[in-house]
Amino acid sequence: MAGSIKSTKNSNYPIGNGTRNLPACRSVPHLYNTLIRPTVTYASETCVLKENMINKLMIFERKIMRKILCPTRLDDGYWRIKNNQEINDILKGQNIIGFIKKQRLDWLGHVERMAEDNNMQKIKRWKLMSKRPIGRPKKR
Repeated sequence: MAGSIKSTKNSNYPIGNGTRNLPACRSVPHLYNTLIRPTVTYASETCVLKENMINKLMIFERKIMRKILCPTRLDDGYWRIKNNQEINDILKGQNIIGFIKKQRLDWLGHVERMAEDNNMQKIKRWKLMSKRPIGRPKKR
């Protein structure tokens, strides 16, 4: 029993008063890139990104990164949260919208490599027979 408690104290799991060892700074972007970003952008290759959705995704990304990165302690003893520029520097300019656009290009390459008789290729080559009329539909 004493051996298991001793080995637990050296791990990153909560012990006793609920404190834990914080991850190293270099692993924080790794945590975000491998866990949070893929979960948020699941199946985003086929979604249409409108301007308001882009803004919401960017706000979400910065909000999560501020939680992960924790406040910075200044020399005078005060704490402050990281600003957008510091978050961009930590992420090295790879925001969530660029990640979604990269996924779309990867998906396009996947579709391009498919066989010509595949249904996805048929849909990609499909042309509409007629156009929709412009304007509001007439009343019946």
